[in-house]
Amino acid sequence: MEVPRPPAVLDAEMVRIIGPVLKNHSFPSGHSFTALATAGLIMLHTRSLFCAVLVLVIGLIAALSRAAVGAHWPLDILTGGAAGLLFAQFAKALCARYWWLQGEGLQRFSAVLMTITCVALIFHVSRYPDTRILSASTGVIATLFLCGYWWRQLGRLRNRAN
Repeated sequence: MEVPRPPAVLDAEMVRIIGPVLKNHSFPSGHSFTALATAGLIMLHTRSLFCAVLVLVIGLIAALSRAAVGAHWPLDILTGGAAGLLFAQFAKALCARYWWLQGEGLQRFSAVLMTITCVALIFHVSRYPDTRILSASTGVIATLFLCGYWWRQLGRLRNRAN
């Protein structure tokens, strides 16, 4: 569905644009989908209520930022975010159903992809220069968490070898 973005419809005085002016392909918000799908997946796999709430709040802030920068309508954000949360639930159900989505090999493969993505995020240059520090620091923090995962994996491999 082709829905114009806020800058294409509203007067320039009604909306403050941060970053490049985007005028088409508004529905749904892909950023909101990604933020809440990621938050949903983390929430479904954490045992800590504090962590789950914190991740959800961060995901919601990321989704709502799309309206703050003048890129999306609230309905775009709501639809993208809801689809992201549904995707997370679907992915968990799919992994629970099929044995080949539960093995250590797939887990390590996913961790490799996440590691590559997080390292790339450190060096990513977006169309929003003010987000450079946030992008780089997020990439560094996520990479450090993944380093912890890889350290534990190496310890397990060493224990098996002995």
